[in-house]
Amino acid sequence: MVHQTDTLPRFSRCRLDELARSTLDELMPGCSDKPQTTDLYRLADSLGLAILEGYLSPRGDILGMTVFGQGLVEYVTPSLEYRCEVMEEGTVMLMPDPSLRQRFTLAHEISHWLLHRDVFGYGRQALRCLCRETALFGDFSPKTQEDWLEWQANAMASCLLMPVAAFCRAVYDANPHFSARPYLVEGIETPSCERTVEHICRTFDVSRTAARIRLRQLGFFRSSAD
Repeated sequence: MVHQTDTLPRFSRCRLDELARSTLDELMPGCSDKPQTTDLYRLADSLGLAILEGYLSPRGDILGMTVFGQGLVEYVTPSLEYRCEVMEEGTVMLMPDPSLRQRFTLAHEISHWLLHRDVFGYGRQALRCLCRETALFGDFSPKTQEDWLEWQANAMASCLLMPVAAFCRAVYDANPHFSARPYLVEGIETPSCERTVEHICRTFDVSRTAARIRLRQLGFFRSSAD
């Protein structure tokens, strides 16, 4: 269930997993159950999103942006040309980045589109949202309404990249001799952890950080071991 306080929708982690599964089942059948790399560009296209690359800040700390209402956007192209253009609703811009960070940023922006169109769009003043580096990869403790929206987009991004049913299958594939221990993975830098993280990274095309966070969220190892 979604609860509404002012403009802030509230989702539990379980609800975000459910929303990710239902979205993938509708638009990309089979993706939520089989351990595999989620084709985010196919998902974005199915949602009617247009993906562009460009720099949105001189310091490179803005990793992505989703446009919820037509408006002017200033950016620098990958060939370093300044542009100021009208962008349409449903445009996602990503900072050029060959690393897995861009992949997570795209999943984050898709998540904003799925979860927060009522917050950012439909005639409201904030017609776009910006994804900053600290929101994805720093110590992130939600305090404001905007922080909670970013937390939700991060959590949903993990659910889209590593759907819970497919993720659990991948974890057990990496640990075929699992017995009824309280925890499958015994902690960071143990053989079971390294084996599992490497398998998850290869299977879902995610970073080691994202893999470890998902393992912890789904209860596969002790949080105290992190």
